[in-house]
Amino acid sequence: MNEIIKIVWDQLITTIEIIKIDWGQLITTIIALIGLYVTLKVNARSMKQILDGSSEWRKSLFKACSKKEIDMNDVHLLRTSLRYIKHPSDPEELSFNWFTNESITFCNNLIACDYSKKYFKLSYEDKEIVRLIIRCLLKNHWEYSNRFYAKKDKMNAKTNDIVKDTTLHINEFTNEYFKLKGSENDKPEDNKEIDSKTLILNKLEGKNIDQKY
Repeated sequence: MNEIIKIVWDQLITTIEIIKIDWGQLITTIIALIGLYVTLKVNARSMKQILDGSSEWRKSLFKACSKKEIDMNDVHLLRTSLRYIKHPSDPEELSFNWFTNESITFCNNLIACDYSKKYFKLSYEDKEIVRLIIRCLLKNHWEYSNRFYAKKDKMNAKTNDIVKDTTLHINEFTNEYFKLKGSENDKPEDNKEIDSKTLILNKLEGKNIDQKY
């Protein structure tokens, strides 16, 4: 009987020795794994920034947005900077994905008009909407790039304050695109009581936004 107890005891001790955890080694391993993960994330982000810099797409958009006269070349540049096709699902309103789909619709419409009409010229409203879209793209990309950790797909699927502000300003120039649910999106009519310069300035500065929303 004593021999059996001794054998069982020896096996128990052996098992305990096998499964005994070296907490110091475990903590060191965990820290090393966390460090490796962070390094990979930083390297991946740095690589994306390098690729962005080499493509110079931000620089091209910035130059286009800064021009006094926006033309169809800038519209094509903007369209190229967006997704190849629209997001297939129905994105949440005022998310960056939703904004992207609306921007594609806007650009495609201008391109179709340009090809179908012998003489087509961008209106003042069209030009300002192009500027606003470009500014939103640049600002959104800047915000994403400066976050240490952010899942782009998740970030772009949620309501975005940058998109909201841009959309409200775009609504000052159009009632055809970037329509919000539950709002009429009326384009302000020219007020004959004020001069055209003041009217344009009010649109650019979003003077009517606070009154409507």
